[in-house]
Amino acid sequence: KTMVNPLADVVKANEFINAQYSLKINAHRLVAMYTALISPDEEYLPLLRIPVALIAETFSGLSRNERRISDLRDAAAELFNSNIRIQSKGEWIGVHWAPTCMVIGSDLYIRLNQDLKPWLLGLYRRGNFTRYRLHYLAELTTPYQFRLYELFSSAAYKGNLEQGVDALRAMLNIPEDEYQRLGHFNSRILMPSIDAINKHTDLMVQIMKGTYLGKRQTGWIFRITRKKHEELPFTIEE
Repeated sequence: KTMVNPLADVVKANEFINAQYSLKINAHRLVAMYTALISPDEEYLPLLRIPVALIAETFSGLSRNERRISDLRDAAAELFNSNIRIQSKGEWIGVHWAPTCMVIGSDLYIRLNQDLKPWLLGLYRRGNFTRYRLHYLAELTTPYQFRLYELFSSAAYKGNLEQGVDALRAMLNIPEDEYQRLGHFNSRILMPSIDAINKHTDLMVQIMKGTYLGKRQTGWIFRITRKKHEELPFTIEE
């Protein structure tokens, strides 16, 4: 099965967005592409054949990369060998990402694990999901930008989000010995990601204030608004 419209919506359950996992940027792009090209009303997670050229057209960083086929081959291997931890009914469960994920010739063949079905399919009927356009990921260049964009999108309907430092570090899978000082975390991860999201996506994110326990900062309150809708710059026909 192959679909060819990269301007489709990405739809994920909010538990999926708040899951714990670590992927490099191109693996994130493959997951986003796959998720955009399936329908939440599918009965099973399908096997897709996606031309590498189509993936490169969708993500600007790949379109400028002469090694894109080898880099996507590495990303496919990463998904094949990696796990995701999702909280379900108060318990964390581990799920293998993709039993089928490989680049053959100029095409990617990918099927995410059927065990991920509850967080990717049938969501319109169940609610508690986030929906955004694949196009808004096109210019994001780090895993942190991808994850934070999804997190802010999931809270955009409320207009604000209160997020703890520890919860955010866990979601982004940041080791305990990295960016231990909050100032380093802010300057190297949080603020560059917010700047990229504000510049390249449909969201505007502002830090309204910090939250504190005594004198220790424990988190932030973010304000999230959506920009006025603009027409997408291109379309691709089936």
